[in-house]
Amino acid sequence: MRKIFIITLLTTCVAILTGCKHYFYNDYKTIDGSKWSYTDTLVYGFEVSDISYLYALQMNIVSDMTYPYRNLYMFVDTHYPDSSVIRDTLQFILSAPDGTIYGKGWGKSKESKFVLNTKTLFPQVGTYTIRLVQAMRNDTLSGIDKVGLIIRKETPLHE
Repeated sequence: MRKIFIITLLTTCVAILTGCKHYFYNDYKTIDGSKWSYTDTLVYGFEVSDISYLYALQMNIVSDMTYPYRNLYMFVDTHYPDSSVIRDTLQFILSAPDGTIYGKGWGKSKESKFVLNTKTLFPQVGTYTIRLVQAMRNDTLSGIDKVGLIIRKETPLHE
């Protein structure tokens, strides 16, 4: 009986550990009351100490049925350790033409996952800051609950 318990415990531990995703960075910002003002900036900060790897970047957006559009535009400012800044404008498609929200989830909210880049190079050691602003030409945008930034360390640069 004890042997079966130990085998079951070990099997469960191995299953849990192999199913875990190891993220270099994983942070979600909650939008107060699901009302994202154009003046509200979501800020993500992380340290890069190993510039010999490529990284995968993913944006996760949790939206609900009150979101009035199919897409979401964001300004994305990446602040480098040397104080330089690069701005991108990104579009995320959150629902089908018939209004069906993409993504997974229970109830009124769904989480959509978007791979931004699988081969991102952070060329400088130091603190990076990513700042997101909604760019939908609405003073206040309803229906966005959370926005997550996930970064995974992928492969060595010179493999």
